[in-house]
Amino acid sequence: MKHYIACMIGGLFILFQAGIAYGDGFAFSTWPKEAQIRVLANAKGRLYLLEVEQGVGRRGTVVVRAGGFSYDSKRKDYTEEGSGTSIGFGGKYYFTGGMKGIYAGCGLDYFRASIDWENPTDSGSATLSQLMPDIFAGYKILFYNKMSFEPSAMIGVISRDDEAEAVYGWGAAIGLRF
Repeated sequence: MKHYIACMIGGLFILFQAGIAYGDGFAFSTWPKEAQIRVLANAKGRLYLLEVEQGVGRRGTVVVRAGGFSYDSKRKDYTEEGSGTSIGFGGKYYFTGGMKGIYAGCGLDYFRASIDWENPTDSGSATLSQLMPDIFAGYKILFYNKMSFEPSAMIGVISRDDEAEAVYGWGAAIGLRF
């Protein structure tokens, strides 16, 4: 158990640096209950996510995740900073079975964020709740039955509620997990 936690903490530091350098999404995982820390990094933000994947039957898995995020967006006359937490669940189907090979899945994530914004004439803050149903696909390669490498893609619909004002949009991510 101590080795398992040490690997996750070490993985977070190394992957955070790689994520910032390359602007891609990364994750760390172990086998068979894949605990993953995901770092999605770009010019605007970072997402740290612990994900647990448990096999159900020969080809299916249930995924539960929780994490936190922060971002900073600066444009010509507008600045926005925010942070928050997230929880979610979903499932994957492995076409070859055994939690390896090609998979597809879907999930539902809930984000709660606090945002501060400023432009030349006004400033303020807001609290947002976001619900994001998503679909994803990827390919998992196993190493030594303990580590995996996964190129994957995700797309989802985002709905925001800012004091009874609903805003809808979409999000997408392409990244690697290992």
